[in-house]
Amino acid sequence: MAEILIEKLQLSVIVGTKHCERNEPQNILIDLSFIYDSDLAQKSDDLADAIDYEALTSNIKSKIEQTQFFLIEKLADYILNIVMNENRIKKATVVVYKPTAISSAQSISIKMSHKR
Repeated sequence: MAEILIEKLQLSVIVGTKHCERNEPQNILIDLSFIYDSDLAQKSDDLADAIDYEALTSNIKSKIEQTQFFLIEKLADYILNIVMNENRIKKATVVVYKPTAISSAQSISIKMSHKR
């Protein structure tokens, strides 16, 4: 088993309940980790036997940027559902950071996991 970690992936999305958050996409950051059986990839050294994390993040980005959310809970769940569409992934965890949510805080975040 291997755990892949993708840190501080920057995306632009409409997320929030305030009127000003509904007009323009805002930058969010995502930490994503997932666990999969990497034995075959370790032996073959072939990307076809691994999880292509570049393709996965591109898929997340393209889908997220076409969607709108009121709550980061829904956004985190949406991301996890995209990740879990890859059947070889056993467990995934996402942390969504919303840097502009509270002016006196560096960011707010939510951490959520899905597993098979």
